[in-house]
Amino acid sequence: MPKYYIYTKSSSATSTHPLKVVTEIAIKSFLSKAIFQFQAKVRETVESPSGNLLLVYFETNPCYPYEDSNRLILLDISSRVQLFSISEFRYYNASFSFNEDETLIVCSTKVCDLYINFDGKIVNKNDYYIQCIEKGMQINKFIINKFIKIKGNTHENRRKIINAIDSSITNEVYGNPKIVSEFLRIKSDYLEMNGEYSLALNCCLESIKYDSKSPVKNRVKRLLQK
Repeated sequence: MPKYYIYTKSSSATSTHPLKVVTEIAIKSFLSKAIFQFQAKVRETVESPSGNLLLVYFETNPCYPYEDSNRLILLDISSRVQLFSISEFRYYNASFSFNEDETLIVCSTKVCDLYINFDGKIVNKNDYYIQCIEKGMQINKFIINKFIKIKGNTHENRRKIINAIDSSITNEVYGNPKIVSEFLRIKSDYLEMNGEYSLALNCCLESIKYDSKSPVKNRVKRLLQK
């Protein structure tokens, strides 16, 4: 079995050149060597039980957004090839493992487990969007739109979104009040769709408390007429 080595090189930042980081993954066999280069530091490596596969996840640095930050790659050590590379793989508090028969990668998140095949496809991504809403975790506009697309824009599903937003505002810490204001505007939309006009109006007015420039003027006028 070929052996692999991981080296990370850093150059000092100057006034004209930012900090440069290069990670090399070298897989050596008896006669040859394959080298893979990435511009980021390694956050996590996971070797499969058989030792044939190596999963590498690169960390992010808010001060230096490297080209390969948050990249997830899978290498076949035995054949010295890269099986997949997923850029911008961002799931909060993610950790990785291989399933028992080494046919899938398991990415454990706060919301649910994601299953990634060796083509780099998340086979149950829709489950993640649904669980985010049903558990009221990691909510954002993108997740909400995905949930509606998957489950349908029904009264019941709009109620789930409203409850999820309430849970997020209560349980999750947001340093930026504009995020809370945006959530309240989104909640107002779904309350209005469900015919709960007075509650929708209250959400609009409350959003202004968090962001005085909240764009709800026309919405308030419309709701006052209902």
